[in-house]
Amino acid sequence: MKIFVTGFHRAGTHSAAKELAHKHGLTYYEESHISWDSFKKAKKLPDNSVLQCPFLAHKTLELAKIGKVYWCIRDRIATVTSMRNIELRTDAWMIVKDFKKEFPKDSIWETIEYKSGSQDCYDGFVRYYNLMYKVKSHFLKTVFKNLCETITLEDADYYDKETSIAFVRKLKDRELRAIC
Repeated sequence: MKIFVTGFHRAGTHSAAKELAHKHGLTYYEESHISWDSFKKAKKLPDNSVLQCPFLAHKTLELAKIGKVYWCIRDRIATVTSMRNIELRTDAWMIVKDFKKEFPKDSIWETIEYKSGSQDCYDGFVRYYNLMYKVKSHFLKTVFKNLCETITLEDADYYDKETSIAFVRKLKDRELRAIC
């Protein structure tokens, strides 16, 4: 059995993967074990393993062919706030590009603004975090709809809202306007 825990960044993939490994007596691997986004290395993981891999969300179709996929979800504002607080920065842009490369003809690209011009400003990063959230949400609801089981961070037993980084420094008014 191989389990892949992917989904939204900052949505508890690390905690969920560790919990699933413990619950099923499997070996836990963090995404850094496979060089973050190496699907080839993910395929080579031994049986009886759990991989935390939000950087491989765009590969959910392939992951579902070789194991069970769990997709971690979280409230949009909390997700974007947490990404901002850890300064995910250009990773958000790269993730959107991975989805565009994997699914170039999907209708989402006609409905969202997809250009790299405003990465320089702080509000621009918040907009890209929100864009990444929209892109991943779209694919979870459409292409990946029946391929994975979802885990909602706020509903997990191991989640503690009081210590969550999303609530350490909340989004400011101008940041909220950038994503609403």
